[in-house]
Amino acid sequence: MLHGLLGRSIQKRRDCDPCSILKTPDFQKNCSIRIFSYVELERATNGFAEKDRLGNFSNAMIYAGAIDGGIPVAVEKIQYTGQKELSLLLNKINILSDLSHVNFARLIGCSTDLSKTMFLVYELFINGTLEEHLQSKESLALCWHDRINIAAGIVKALSYLQYEISPPTYHHNISSANIFLDKDRTPRIALFCSVFSPIIEKDEEEICNLGLILLEIITGSKSATDPVVLSKKIDEGKLDEVIDPFLLSHHEGLHLDEVQRVAELGLRCVSVSNKTKPSILEIEEELES
Repeated sequence: MLHGLLGRSIQKRRDCDPCSILKTPDFQKNCSIRIFSYVELERATNGFAEKDRLGNFSNAMIYAGAIDGGIPVAVEKIQYTGQKELSLLLNKINILSDLSHVNFARLIGCSTDLSKTMFLVYELFINGTLEEHLQSKESLALCWHDRINIAAGIVKALSYLQYEISPPTYHHNISSANIFLDKDRTPRIALFCSVFSPIIEKDEEEICNLGLILLEIITGSKSATDPVVLSKKIDEGKLDEVIDPFLLSHHEGLHLDEVQRVAELGLRCVSVSNKTKPSILEIEEELES
């Protein structure tokens, strides 16, 4: 029900602070997300404590926190300077509040109590990120079956953005560092670092980022995902030299032909040639086959 409400309201209220829209009865009646006070978020994050900071971005800081007696959340504190930036933020809220997919961390609410500052509150899964699991050689480490299921979940989420959201939308900033895993190791893509846009040309960027994740799933490390090196190893029949050693030592369900197929798919995703770069639907189909 929220879809389109923000855009129409902004058009009608160009001379007003668009943040006032969030406080109107019309918005709050149709809004599917919670409106937080600054005091609530300050309490949830221990006063936005440095020790609870999850990351920094160009105009935002992310903090871990807890609401309602212990429910983990990520609080994104975003600074903006003018109406254009704020309108983009309101559009982001518009998109996120309508998202309904198991592989996204849900937007829970927002706050506009501070001037020139927007707070967005998201689900936070404390079982670690995909990057942390891939780098771990102990209890967090992932078997091949888990990795393929995670890859399939990520692709389904991006496919949902492109084909079930109108207009088609792109995340633009997906990486293993902002994909969280829940207790069942289901991937939950964080939205606090996303830069949503309907620009079709950004599809190439999205596919390339996805390809890097597929290669990282195989090698276990960002530093070992050089496409040139991986392509050469595949051509030489030496794929085992670049596979995550953990997978080779815990090889239940591991089939080298399947690993090679995923590696080749990842390389096509990062290819500079658009003729060989697959679409998100083609990637989804190949991972399911």
